[in-house]
Amino acid sequence: MLETLRFLGSALMTLAALGSVLFLHKLEYRREAELLGLMKLLSFIRSGMLLHRIPLEEIYMRFEEETLAACGFLTVLRREGLCHALTADLLSLSTEELSFLIRYADGLGERFLSEEEEASAQTRETLQALIEQHRGEKKRSFKMKRTLILTGSGMLLLLLL
Repeated sequence: MLETLRFLGSALMTLAALGSVLFLHKLEYRREAELLGLMKLLSFIRSGMLLHRIPLEEIYMRFEEETLAACGFLTVLRREGLCHALTADLLSLSTEELSFLIRYADGLGERFLSEEEEASAQTRETLQALIEQHRGEKKRSFKMKRTLILTGSGMLLLLLL
């Protein structure tokens, strides 16, 4: 009886560890998808505002992106604007990661076209650097997750034998 309880406890701990690895993987995927969605949004704003002279409200209404729509970001964007959408705590990104986007959104549409182009370019460059940093972190964490999965699977296999 005691051996059965030990086995079940060990199996439960192993499954919990594997589950947490899968949860972390899903969170990393969501974070990258949000970063890429924000990059698409910035490019869409640049194109609409600077190249086609479309008002921001219309740009927001025309923009579609699956990940940003799923978390409610696009709803707030269309209703209240970019600054409110970024500060609404809908994304898995930290406030520090979003701070440069919030600064950009604060002056959006209030700058001269040349200043707007420069601000857009700097913001997209910073966002691209953040995406690259995230991808580097993802590669490092992949090795850790792979090790945990193999270890957890091995432990589970040993418990079954």
